[in-house]
Amino acid sequence: MLLIPMLFGSVSVLILGVAVLVQSISTVCVMKSLGMTILVMVIAMLVSAIFGVAAAFAISKFDFPGKTLIATGRYTFSHSTQWLIFYLLVD
Repeated sequence: MLLIPMLFGSVSVLILGVAVLVQSISTVCVMKSLGMTILVMVIAMLVSAIFGVAAAFAISKFDFPGKTLIATGRYTFSHSTQWLIFYLLVD
C-alpha cells in the first residue's frame, strides 16, 4: 500500500530533475531529521541487541515457569499486543 505513493513521489521528483531532488533533500531540516533518524536507529539497535542477548542468556541458563512457551516460539505477540498486556498489568 505504501509503495504506490512512494513510487509516485519518487518518479514525479525525478521527472523534474536530479538537481531539484538534491536541492530538496539538502535543506537543513531534512538533514537534521535524517541525522535524528539514524541516531534513534542506532540507539534502538543497541538496546535491542543488549536486551536480546540478556534474554537469550536467561532463557538458556535458568529454569523458570513458562520457559517452554518462550523457547518454542509458538506463542508470540505483536508489539501492540505486548504493550497492551504491559499496560493492563502495570495499570
